[in-house]
Amino acid sequence: MAVSDLMARTSITLVDSEHGTEALAVDFVKTLLATAGSQRVVYLRGDLGAGKSVFARCLLRALGVTETIKSPTYTLVEPYSVEPPIAGIAQAAHLDLYRLVDPEELYFIGFDDVLLNAELILIEWPEKALGQLPTATHEVIFSYSSKIDAPDAALGASSARQVTITENCAI
Repeated sequence: MAVSDLMARTSITLVDSEHGTEALAVDFVKTLLATAGSQRVVYLRGDLGAGKSVFARCLLRALGVTETIKSPTYTLVEPYSVEPPIAGIAQAAHLDLYRLVDPEELYFIGFDDVLLNAELILIEWPEKALGQLPTATHEVIFSYSSKIDAPDAALGASSARQVTITENCAI
C-alpha cells in the first residue's frame, strides 16, 4: 500500500434530491478550503443524470460565484471568478468532457489557460482525457442505481444516489 493510499480519506453519503446534493456540495466546500496547495482538482464521476453538474453548480455558488453558472455540456469549459477570493481560490473552471472525442481536443478548448489561471478545476467525465489531466486532489463519484440499499425507508432506493468522496488523492 502506497503512502498516498494511507492518507486518502473516503466518505459515503446517500442523497435523494437536488436539495440533498446542494447540502453535500456546501459541506464539501469546507473540505476544499482546508486543502493545502495552489490548485485543487476535483474529478466528478458518475452516469448521465446522476448529479455531477448540480453538485458543481451548488459548489460554485457556495464558494461565492455570483454570476450565472452554466452547464459546460456544449462549451466543454466554463470559467468563473470567485469574489471575494477565498482560501486562495480566485478563479474556478468547470469542465464537462463527455463530448470529447480525443484527449488532444483539450488544447483546442483552452485547457492550457485553465491550468494556468484556475485554482479550482471541476472535471466531469475525466476518464475521457486521462493522461492529459492533472492528478485529482479530490474525487466525487455519483452512483445512480436501483441497486443501492437505502438504510432509511424514506430514501427510496430508486431515487437515492450514493456519493463517494475521496480526499487527498494526490498527496
